[in-house]
Amino acid sequence: MNFIKEYQKLIKALPHPALYGGRNEEVKFSDNIWHSYRSYYCFQGGRHRDSAYVYNSTSCTDCFDCDHSNGCELCYECFVAFGCYNSSYLEYCNKLTDCHFCINCRNSESLFGCAELEYKKYCIFNVQYSKEEYEKKVKQLRQLPAVNHLEELEKLRRKLPQPAMRVTKKSENSFGDYILDAKDCYFCFFTTECEDSAFLFDSQYSQECFDNYSIHMCELCYECSPLGHSYNCSFVNAGDFLTDCHYCTNCYNSQNLFGCVNLRHAKFCILNKQYSENQFWKKVREIRQELGWLGPTKPLAKENNKGGDKNV
Repeated sequence: MNFIKEYQKLIKALPHPALYGGRNEEVKFSDNIWHSYRSYYCFQGGRHRDSAYVYNSTSCTDCFDCDHSNGCELCYECFVAFGCYNSSYLEYCNKLTDCHFCINCRNSESLFGCAELEYKKYCIFNVQYSKEEYEKKVKQLRQLPAVNHLEELEKLRRKLPQPAMRVTKKSENSFGDYILDAKDCYFCFFTTECEDSAFLFDSQYSQECFDNYSIHMCELCYECSPLGHSYNCSFVNAGDFLTDCHYCTNCYNSQNLFGCVNLRHAKFCILNKQYSENQFWKKVREIRQELGWLGPTKPLAKENNKGGDKNV
């Protein structure tokens, strides 16, 4: 049996959805969006509410034209923003409130046109003002076109040293860029609160995962994209709530699948064929030998996986 060829034949033989996503309500013209409500033209992410034109972001509410932003509300034109509120034109910012035209600022509020600031308040282009002065000057600045402020901000940014890697202070022993609150992560990019992982891109809240793109709340997963809320999976293309599934495409709410396509609420299936539990593990053992996989055939218990052999 040539498992890879059989799996590829199965993929080509079955129809595939034009758009991926699930558990949405009133979500239109969006792809790979999950658990969202009343959102429009959103791609790669989920848990949005009343948002539009949001890309590669998670848990945004009343946000528009945002990219790589997580946990934001009432934000506009933000790129790599985390936990920001009522702000606009942010780049690489973390936990800002009522801030506009800022680059790489953190834990602050009421900033306008600032760069590289932390724990600040009532600053305009990095100059400190009183509350009254700030409000008066910002009212005047708001009358000018946005492009004017962006040009001034770029001049200010060029005068200041820039970090080689944008890794938040809460991150520990991590290497990459745009890493938020991670621990022991290596070569990760645009990742949020991941742990003991490597080679991740656009991923959030995952542990012990390697070589993945666009995963969310996953553990012990390898070579998956996109995937959410899953455990011990590998080579999965589009899935959600999977356990011990490998070489699967567009499968959901299932466990113990191998080489399956378009299945829901399934268990102990190989190439979309149903097997008994004993038959399944016997057949999987043969396939694993063919693929050259090492390690135990049956999945390890979750509580015993830490630090042990990985069944992927």
